Amino acid sequence: YLNELRENCLEAYTGIVQGLKGDAEVPNPEVQLIQQHIQYMVHFVLTIANDPEITDSLIAACAGLLGDLCAAFGPGLLALVENEPIHVMLTKGKKSKNTKTRTLSGWAIKEIRKLRAPAGVVGVTAGLVNNVIGATASESWSVSRSVD
Repeated sequence: YLNELRENCLEAYTGIVQGLKGDAEVPNPEVQLIQQHIQYMVHFVLTIANDPEITDSLIAACAGLLGDLCAAFGPGLLALVENEPIHVMLTKGKKSKNTKTRTLSGWAIKEIRKLRAPAGVVGVTAGLVNNVIGATASESWSVSRSVD
């Protein structure tokens, strides 16, 4: 029952993100309405990722939500989604026998990789993360450096 409830919650979150983001290449500005809730969505995914009883369908639902969040919010989300439990979960999903789980996990991994700076430059912009977790604007930071 708990796994089914979690899966339905993830699908609801995904529907909200997709609905507000829209179909255009550039996300609809209305998606910013859920910015303050992103940390809770990612925390929910982390809770599931850390559960030893995780199912393929839960991995697929988590991967779908993570991919949609990455597509909607861009590089500012990287600090929230690039961590060991999510990496382990998506790697497990990519090796799944279930086609949907493999496909969504692979896509989520690609979306997370896209958030990293283009070749030659590594950049981290944490303004979104700071805003999401309640930091003030003066606490926002940005770091970038060249990579040889």
